[in-house]
This record gives sequence, C-alpha cells and structure tokens, in this order.
Amino acid sequence: LLEGVRQIPEAVSKLAKIDFSQLDITFNSLLESINVTVLATVYSLIGGMFLSIFLAKNLTPFKWISTVLSAVLTLLRAIPSIIWVLLVLVCVGFGPAAGIIGICIFSTSFFARSFAQCYEEVPQETLEALRAMGAGRVKVFFSAVLPSAFTGMLAWTSISFESNFEASAVLGTVGAGGIGYVISNCMTRYAYGQAIVAIALVLAFTYAMELGFTAIKE
Repeated sequence: LLEGVRQIPEAVSKLAKIDFSQLDITFNSLLESINVTVLATVYSLIGGMFLSIFLAKNLTPFKWISTVLSAVLTLLRAIPSIIWVLLVLVCVGFGPAAGIIGICIFSTSFFARSFAQCYEEVPQETLEALRAMGAGRVKVFFSAVLPSAFTGMLAWTSISFESNFEASAVLGTVGAGGIGYVISNCMTRYAYGQAIVAIALVLAFTYAMELGFTAIKE
C-alpha cells in the first residue's frame, strides 16, 4: 500500500499528458458502445416485457409457468454479462454482435423480473373489476396494468440502460469492441494520454445520460 501511494504522483503525471491524436478513433468507438447499449436495451426490453406477462402471478394464465420461468430467469441473472459475452464469442467471434447478445441475455431476465414486480403491484381489485365487466386479458393489460406500471417500468429501463452502457464499455476489453477496447489497448501501449481522453468521453456520456433520464422522469 505504501509503495502504491508513493507512485500516485507518477501515475497522475502520465495521465495528465492528454493526447488527442486518436480522437476520431476514440469517438467512433464510443459511438459503437452506445449502439451496442441501445440495441441490447431495446431487444431485451421487448423480450422482457413479453416474458414478464407470464412471470407476473396476477397475469399469467398458468401458475406453473410463472414458477418455472422465475427459476430459469434467476439462473440467467446469476451469470454476469461478461461471462455470457465470453460464451457468445465462441459462437459468433469477436465484435459488437457478441456484446449485444451477451448483454441481452442478462438484461432480458432483469427486465422480466422488474416488470413483473411492477405488474404485481397493480391492485387486484382493479383487475377483477375489469374482468367482471367483460374485459379480456389484452384489454386488462393495456387499460389498467400497463398505465399503472409505466412509471416503474421507465425507472427500471433507465437503470438497465446505464448498466448496459457500463457493461458495453467493460466488455470491449475481452474482444466485444467499443470504447473498452480502445482504453485497454491504450493502457497496454502505455498511451496514457489517449486513455484519459477515452475515459473522459465515457464520463461525459454517463453524466449526460443521467441528466437525460432525470428530465424524462420529471
């Protein structure tokens, strides 16, 4: 620990030498990570919303489906995104496709569990009243369940999007492309000035993303 503390000034001096020579490549890599995040979030959002209907105990047509699906999704969430990406890399090779699929597997199970909790918070009396008036399952879902759960679903979506971006940035270090590959490559080549630019872009986008979702929630 003491040896590490003594090396802090040297490390800071290396990072302080900002190098913009590879800014175009770094920016394109950031866009690639954003694309991976958006696609993975959209795909998993659609899949999670579909699965959550069968997972929610107050909506599923058969109770055993909810039990089996809950067990399967729990197993999927137990494995981190980086492990899924490593497994997918064997099948599809290096590149952003592996990152999208790997993040989707984890994120879909996250959305399904989160949305199901939002659906289950809808008062049962409301659902029974609509059914007594002759409303079918589809009508009940779009008229009562979805509007009531929308605020919670939006909050979970913002959390998942931020988490997926962090995952896409990290997964680049294992061959999934994006800004993580640039940062890893710069650190390997001791190009600390280029690495700090890439890290600054990640921080700037993360902060802008936080402000954007806060505005949407308000």
